[in-house]
Amino acid sequence: MENKINCLIILGMYRSGTSTLTGCFNLLGVNPGKNFIPPDQSNENRYFGNNDLVLIHDILLRDLGCKWDMVGNLPRDWQESEAANRARQSIKSILERNFSSNKIWVVNDPRMCRFMPLWLPLLEEMRANPGLILNLRHPLETAQSLAQKDGFDLQKSFLLWLSHYREAFSACWNNSNVVITYDQLLADPVSTLKFISESLNIDYPRPLQNTYPEILDFVRPEMKHQHSGQSQNKEESGFAHFIHLYNQILQLCVERTTLLTAEAGKETGVSRYNKELLPSVLQHLSSENSVSGIQDSKREKAVLASGRLFNDILSLVGDHERAQHSLHLEKEHRLINSTKLGTALFAQVYFPQEHGALFTEEKSKKILLAPVEWQKITVMMPDPILVKNKGLCLKPLNTRGIVHISSIRLVNSATEEVVFKIEKPEEFEKCQIREHAFPLPGQEGLTLFVFNHDPQIIHPPILDLPDCPLEIRIWIKAQTDQKEIKNLWIQEQEYRKELETKLAESEEQLSASRSQMDAEQESSASRSQMDAEQESRKGLELLKAELETKLAESEEQLSASRLQTQKEQDRINQLNLENSRLSTRNYLYAEKNKQLKRWMDQLHNDFNALVGSKRWRTGNALIRFMEVMLLKGKKPGAAHHMQQVFASYNSMQKNERTKSSFHQSWNLNKKVSFDRLMQQLENDVSAMCDSTRWKTGNTVIRIFEIMLLRGKPRLAMNHMQKIFSEYQIKKDQGQSITLGLMQKWMRQLEVDFQNTLVSRRWRVGKSLVRGLEMLLLRKKKPMAPDHMQTLFDQFRQGQYTHHFNDSNELTVQNYPSQFNTYVSPEQAAGKPYTLRPPV
Repeated sequence: MENKINCLIILGMYRSGTSTLTGCFNLLGVNPGKNFIPPDQSNENRYFGNNDLVLIHDILLRDLGCKWDMVGNLPRDWQESEAANRARQSIKSILERNFSSNKIWVVNDPRMCRFMPLWLPLLEEMRANPGLILNLRHPLETAQSLAQKDGFDLQKSFLLWLSHYREAFSACWNNSNVVITYDQLLADPVSTLKFISESLNIDYPRPLQNTYPEILDFVRPEMKHQHSGQSQNKEESGFAHFIHLYNQILQLCVERTTLLTAEAGKETGVSRYNKELLPSVLQHLSSENSVSGIQDSKREKAVLASGRLFNDILSLVGDHERAQHSLHLEKEHRLINSTKLGTALFAQVYFPQEHGALFTEEKSKKILLAPVEWQKITVMMPDPILVKNKGLCLKPLNTRGIVHISSIRLVNSATEEVVFKIEKPEEFEKCQIREHAFPLPGQEGLTLFVFNHDPQIIHPPILDLPDCPLEIRIWIKAQTDQKEIKNLWIQEQEYRKELETKLAESEEQLSASRSQMDAEQESSASRSQMDAEQESRKGLELLKAELETKLAESEEQLSASRLQTQKEQDRINQLNLENSRLSTRNYLYAEKNKQLKRWMDQLHNDFNALVGSKRWRTGNALIRFMEVMLLKGKKPGAAHHMQQVFASYNSMQKNERTKSSFHQSWNLNKKVSFDRLMQQLENDVSAMCDSTRWKTGNTVIRIFEIMLLRGKPRLAMNHMQKIFSEYQIKKDQGQSITLGLMQKWMRQLEVDFQNTLVSRRWRVGKSLVRGLEMLLLRKKKPMAPDHMQTLFDQFRQGQYTHHFNDSNELTVQNYPSQFNTYVSPEQAAGKPYTLRPPV
């Protein structure tokens, strides 16, 4: 029987959530060691890495001539090197001192993916049984996070993701392991931790159910700042094959989970996974272990060849990266050794500060310079927004000498796009040269003569600078020897002699020109007097001719003006005649209107006498009562049509008299008018709710709904009351009510009012009560709905008639969520509906 797992090794790429997972284990009582790495701004949670182990890994990388961000493999047979032996002894000492064998412990360092060939034999020697946890994260999210934090380009970030997880999956071969994703941990940390416990068959020191609140408070979805998806960036879209590889790995992990679930309790589950599913993952990642233990066939041989070829390519890349790193270190040593102590040449880039002095030593970056050698300076920019608003400062040299600058560029470190550059002489002229330096003319790019220790190049704010990870790249050459200064002095002296020679020649030519001009002036003096007299005589003759021409033109214009005045007088006489004709016609039209009004008033009086007679009311009451008893709807008759005709005529007469006064009163005090309008509408709605018609119809229809086992529907009446409550709240809080909000409320109130009038509750109650009134020979009284319709008509006609379209319809739009609690039948059926203005 296998030994129980007593240590957890977390494998994952940088920025993939390994610190969050380690923090969860710490809450569950798993021992992460004594010496924690303190948190920093780049990691919201504690890092939970052991500082001693991280330091040993740093020293091991240094001794191997590597850095953590190298894509290629570590040196061949590095496990047998002296550096690896020293690291092995140090790790063993730390594990024996800090981690007890009777309590489960955890190790977290992203470089563990590459150092597992050193760790696994050591753990076996110490009789520790490790459980490996692979923490996967989407490659695009990892690349975006590295670009934001470290300024890496996307291609390097994707390759780092591949190399780390390639070696992590290789380490899982024949070892207990489980695979999770960062998204799973953020979405459901409790289930993810339970899945790890069941897969590795471990028990946490603290029960999982006792730590639910702490874990849910520690793991929060907002910890994730980058999100994958359909990328619109062409640079990101070019790495779709990495995303496809990630999806394939997730699919294989799902198959693994299904297999372990089906074979729960069997010891062959993990071994079968290692033999059947893990080789598939390693085959996707082209690992050396990809076909170990698989039958020999042509396909397996081809996969084996491709895996070894991929491994050889990574080894070659690693050799190249280590060589570049070695050259960089050698160059720095050469720079330090080439100068005396205290006289090292360096350039200094100053970044602006938001408060206090604009440029200070605390917020700057010094770069060593090699004398008489072109070199490229690359500095990561901490805050592009401050550079955009306040500019940038460069100290090109810290001592006397000459500095040549050919290019200054600001580059997006994520996409390698140049967002700003200074290369041409006219572009360098925008910079201000201050303090102890001045530019030398006639040079390409920018050449400065530094005559003291504090030269400054100030660039003004760059207003179009984007907010993205930026780095400044400068090509510069500095020299301090006197030979270059002497050569410049000789060039300036020769140039001065040339200018003095040209000046003497110019003075001789000027003297000869003056003598010639004096002789010509004396000979032309006599001729000029005669020419002047002739010119004055010609000028007088031309002036006389011009005056005669203007006099003739003025007479013609005067004749034309008189003719035009006569025409205008004739036109005025015609308009006066036409005005008298129109006055006569308007008088006749007014007399006809008076006669028509007398006829219409007489017809209206006769109609009211007919409708108010006992014969008509008795017959109408009996017939309507029979219709109600037979459940027949009320049909409009001739009397109803005549009433509409009289109402339309009266409305037409009244609109002409009240339209202008209504507009003036509305515009003078809109707020008071709207408050009064809303108060009247609210009183009318309350009167409708308290009326016998509504109570009767609501009770009858509700009884039928209860008998048919139907729930109580949403009523337009309730929604109208909700709108009044919302208006009253805004009014009590003193909030401003715009015309747009008035319009929305009135439209929705009118829709609810129309839906209430056509509802079964109102129609049934109205029919029953009106039938009873007719039987009792009572006259029909004005009701709240009639007054509400008048208020809606006045509001629409007085202020919002321009919202009607060409078909004379007011289209009802979709309102915000606070107006959509009630849905009309037309809306529920998906049909458009409109309100028509009164005729």
